[in-house]
Amino acid sequence: MIVLTKPYVSDVLASTMRKLQLPVVKADDIALVNEQELNLLSEQDFYHYFQQHDTPSILCNSEASLQYVCNRLHNHPITHAVNLFKNKAEFRRFMAADYPDYDYRVVRASEWESIDPASLPYPVIVKPAVGYSSIGVYRVEHAGQWHEVMRNVQAVLSKAARMYTSDVINSDVLIIEKWIDGSEYAIDAYFDAEGEPVILNVFARMFVNDSDTSDRIYCTNKFMLREMLEPLSEFLAGIGRRLNLRNFPLHAEVRRTKAGHIVPVEINPLRFAGIGTNELGVHAYGINPSEYFFLNMKPDWGNKLREMDDSVYSFFCAEYDLNGYQSIRGFDHEGLKKCFQNVLEYRTMPDEYNTFAVVFYKSVTFLENHRLLHMNLAPYILSEQIGLAN
Repeated sequence: MIVLTKPYVSDVLASTMRKLQLPVVKADDIALVNEQELNLLSEQDFYHYFQQHDTPSILCNSEASLQYVCNRLHNHPITHAVNLFKNKAEFRRFMAADYPDYDYRVVRASEWESIDPASLPYPVIVKPAVGYSSIGVYRVEHAGQWHEVMRNVQAVLSKAARMYTSDVINSDVLIIEKWIDGSEYAIDAYFDAEGEPVILNVFARMFVNDSDTSDRIYCTNKFMLREMLEPLSEFLAGIGRRLNLRNFPLHAEVRRTKAGHIVPVEINPLRFAGIGTNELGVHAYGINPSEYFFLNMKPDWGNKLREMDDSVYSFFCAEYDLNGYQSIRGFDHEGLKKCFQNVLEYRTMPDEYNTFAVVFYKSVTFLENHRLLHMNLAPYILSEQIGLAN
């Protein structure tokens, strides 16, 4: 079963739903092309489906879909795992025994002003306990930056509240945690019927510098996959054993420290990388994550790595700063597209969100990615600027 909500359903996902005739639930008024060709379920059908399956195969296309599931399955085991992962504070408490070096505190909105900046273990990351993408996520280098960063966090989360529901992004509780030094990776995977982890994607996240918290570029290539598949599989296996996960898809963000330890940043349940970005794997190594999950397919990574070329495959999320613009009149998509040397696919996103395009592309080396990381997107955003611009 797939539970769909805004903001976006890709052509790849829509085609997979039609091809496999997957049971589909629309949890809001998201517009779907050729909707009559889908196997749409009613809310009553939704309940019936779960009554017939002890460990149902369920996938969400976005964070907003999770609330639909949890609101209707209060006592189901799947809801326990969803709530644990979705709340970053609860997840850290759960993982603390395995990661004694976790240094974090959970702060309610009413307590923000009372925090003594000198008491924090800098550098720290500030983020909403319930959040999506990197909205409201900031790095603070020293006590002198604290009050300015908190003003930015409050302003961004206030604007995000007009784009996303409170179960997707919530400003009531923040996490303040010590910076985890290391390289960051994103994983799309699922646990099969026997509880074994099946990795479908591994992407490296690229940053301009240590203070960058944006989601602009993730990438993959065969050399990185060879290095990371085994340690990431071991990491996921440990999570799965503790929670007895079965037929459970997820998107995980982790850091690998200089000592080689895998430290979880967050785990997003019942979904893969958002707004269709998980489909970079379709271009890079021929893996459609939703199809693999529902058909219980497992990649033959040995063959796939042998068949891959040496290219770097990446996706680029074109976003505007929620604090940066008075109004948005439109975007110069054709101009932005020309900034890439080898576009595999250019996707325009719905206008009501701050990601306005996702670009899949390939390059010979990482040099193009470094150039694009530093690129100013302001010329491609038709608007009135009021502050910082991307």
